[in-house]
Amino acid sequence: MVVTMADQLTSLREPPKIAEYSLGFVMFTSFRTVPSAAAGLLLSMAVSSVPAHAETIAFDRIAGRWCGEITDYKFTPQQLTVTFHKDGTHRVLDVKRIEPGDGWINFVWTSGGNTVFGDFSRDGKSMAQDANKGGDNGPRRLFKRC
Repeated sequence: MVVTMADQLTSLREPPKIAEYSLGFVMFTSFRTVPSAAAGLLLSMAVSSVPAHAETIAFDRIAGRWCGEITDYKFTPQQLTVTFHKDGTHRVLDVKRIEPGDGWINFVWTSGGNTVFGDFSRDGKSMAQDANKGGDNGPRRLFKRC
């Protein structure tokens, strides 16, 4: 059997199909679209590594005592009591409102300003106070359950 150049060109026009996985579905595509298929596959892998939504942090996740490097915190629905390790003094902040969010909780104080807490561990034993941009202009602080 003699294979002509025309036969070879015809076979190149219809490349074989390959399976491609994207967002949990099997699709079939030709070799001509492999670069765009690869981009779609990379995008689907990136999307699948992000959680569908972060957990809304309710007050019960933060209620109680937390120990930090220089201060300890005690949260109640009405106030936050800060105890300084250095001299044992206390500072009480009265809560105006609590705003829960996806992965964070914001406390708005009656005296003005706010403080945001986030990075809650899955086991509920650690969290972080975001750096304050106003008020005491404090740095990011890490806390563990006491």
